[in-house]
Amino acid sequence: MHISQAARGATCCAVLTCLVSALTVSGAAAPQHRQSVCRTTGKGGGDSGPDQYRYQVRNVYPHDPKAFTEGLTADHGSLYESTGRYGESEVRRVDVHSGEVIQRKALDVQHFGEGITDYKGQLVQLTYKEKQGLIYDKRSLEKTGEFSIATEGWGLTSLDDQLIMSDGSSTLYSIDPETSHQKPLFQVTENGRTVDGINELETVDGCIYANIFHSDRIIMIDPRTGKVVSSVDMTGLNPGPSRPHSAVLNGIAFDARTRKMYVTGKLWNHVYEVTLKKVSSSSSTTPSTAGPAPGSNTSSRG
Repeated sequence: MHISQAARGATCCAVLTCLVSALTVSGAAAPQHRQSVCRTTGKGGGDSGPDQYRYQVRNVYPHDPKAFTEGLTADHGSLYESTGRYGESEVRRVDVHSGEVIQRKALDVQHFGEGITDYKGQLVQLTYKEKQGLIYDKRSLEKTGEFSIATEGWGLTSLDDQLIMSDGSSTLYSIDPETSHQKPLFQVTENGRTVDGINELETVDGCIYANIFHSDRIIMIDPRTGKVVSSVDMTGLNPGPSRPHSAVLNGIAFDARTRKMYVTGKLWNHVYEVTLKKVSSSSSTTPSTAGPAPGSNTSSRG
């Protein structure tokens, strides 16, 4: 059967119209950004409180005991570390296993380094009271840009296409390094009460991990609600009665490629590769600990 050119054209147009309509209805014609969902093994964060975890040390690696660690992020066998103190602040790339500082970039003497994270293939670092964020080329550690922040800079992480920062309060913020626009996202709450002192941040499987200033706790936050869904007491991880007053836990890094988590602190001799295991559901409110012999930690920012 012979079909005319005009008929063929009409048929093609009809098919294309149906196809476009189907795509539009299904949402495929205008794809939306997929938001990560905080995945935990339990359902903590309700009225009975967060689930409790314990830690186990898998490996212990050397760490520069002079590094005043303020931020940590990991990528395929390397740690990127932000160190603090005026005149001593640096960005470093460190070999995980040997602790060797492979690359380092000093900050200007007026800058106190704080949280650091990998964002869109670059390194982004906060400063403490200078209200500036700094952007670096990940391979060379050369500074490629800067932006303004409205508050003090403490912890920093990235989730999906957002940079998320803390300022030592209970509030977490999003910050756009292209426009310097900073807006509050939520207040962190636990059992209905706000949690102050949110410090170092890391993202693991859609959850935000945070250590709390002046404590040995790491909490897991659901960014959809701001609620603490899980908690782990890291007491005893780096015991030692001779530790300086300021030598507190202040570094959490998760390597998404290797699924390994690393924890360290200011002036610590070691980086610890740890795993976390749930030991009680949210019906229990008593934290559990594991690992080295228990010790105490007293925090100081300076």
